[in-house]
Amino acid sequence: MTTLSFEEKKNNYGSHFEPEAYLNFYYCQKTSNNQEGPFPSWSIGDRELNSELARAIRFKIRGMKFCIHSALTGMQSPVRVLDLATGPVCGNMMYTSGFDNVSEILCSDFLETNRRYVEKITSQGTQATGNVFDWKKWCQWAYGNSDLVESFRKKCKQVSYVDMSDKKGKGFEQLEKSGKPFALITSEWAICEGTFDLASYEEVIRKCNSLLRKGGAFILLEVLEETFWVPDGSKPDVRYPRVKVSQEWLLGCLKRSGFAIDVLLLHYYDSNNSPYFDAKGNILVWATKL
Repeated sequence: MTTLSFEEKKNNYGSHFEPEAYLNFYYCQKTSNNQEGPFPSWSIGDRELNSELARAIRFKIRGMKFCIHSALTGMQSPVRVLDLATGPVCGNMMYTSGFDNVSEILCSDFLETNRRYVEKITSQGTQATGNVFDWKKWCQWAYGNSDLVESFRKKCKQVSYVDMSDKKGKGFEQLEKSGKPFALITSEWAICEGTFDLASYEEVIRKCNSLLRKGGAFILLEVLEETFWVPDGSKPDVRYPRVKVSQEWLLGCLKRSGFAIDVLLLHYYDSNNSPYFDAKGNILVWATKL
């Protein structure tokens, strides 16, 4: 089994990555045939403790919810929010849309199928591509509020093209044209996926700093020391490369890029013998633009 090069991955992403196949495999939701994926659902009691991946999903949901709530509470209106590389997991932005001071949400992705997926959610509601992933049920499980789907539809104003690996400096062009700074930028499990080395990763962090207003919040969830992952569990021979990021390097990168660290949360895997990814764990950082 070999891992694709970054260029092979980028050029063929659309043929290997299908939004709902990813959601139903990694997020443990029942499929249209009422069959659960290979991992026990994180949402049913503490069964998630039986699976390292399901524990990671639990950490992601609870950790992001804590940081987003803490950052937005008391933040001066109006709050413009950018989610970097949204598709197809829109849960964070659905939760964010429930805050009264959030006036506008911009989602982004480089993959056209992901952008279309988010656009279908905002235009059609609970069903994104027809009959599989139920976002109302997801929001009820994760946040105790199924109405967040509707508030997300109202506040998501744009789904922009963003290419974090663009070497000509035009990857964020659509976002920069508005000229308006953001108060909050979020990103989960995405920058190490969308960049090709540590230098390009750091350039994206600097770009996020430039897009934020002074005192704005940057909430970043990242995998620790992962070199590959499998986008579709039914195709375990297609492995995608990731930029290997350590805790020490990431914190240094944020500080060099003009951020102060407010909260750091860590989640380590007890063991990882998974054929689908090789991460050591996860790191969640809430940082403020100085």
